Amino acid sequence: MFVGARQLGASQLEAEDMGQYQELIELQKQIVKIAEQNAVTQQRCARLREQLDREVNALIGPRRPVRERLRDAAAGMLDRLRKRPDAIPDARRP
Repeated sequence: MFVGARQLGASQLEAEDMGQYQELIELQKQIVKIAEQNAVTQQRCARLREQLDREVNALIGPRRPVRERLRDAAAGMLDRLRKRPDAIPDARRP
C-alpha cells in the first residue's frame, strides 16, 4: 500500500507539472501575440508621425534656420538702401 501511495503522489506531481507546463505555453503564446501587436502599433505610429510632419510642413512651409533668414533680411535692407541715393548720408558733404 505504501508503494501505491508513492505512485499516486508521483502521478499527482506529474499532473501538476503538466499543468504548469501548459500555463507556460499559454503565457508564451500571449507574449508572442502582444509582441506582434506592438510591432504593428509601432509601424502605425511611425506612419502617423510622418503624416503629421507632412501636414505641419504644408501649413507652415519649409523653415530655414534663423541665421539664414536674418542674413537674407539684412542683405535685402542694404540693397534697398543702396538703391535710394538720398538714404545714405554722404560723409563728404560739408
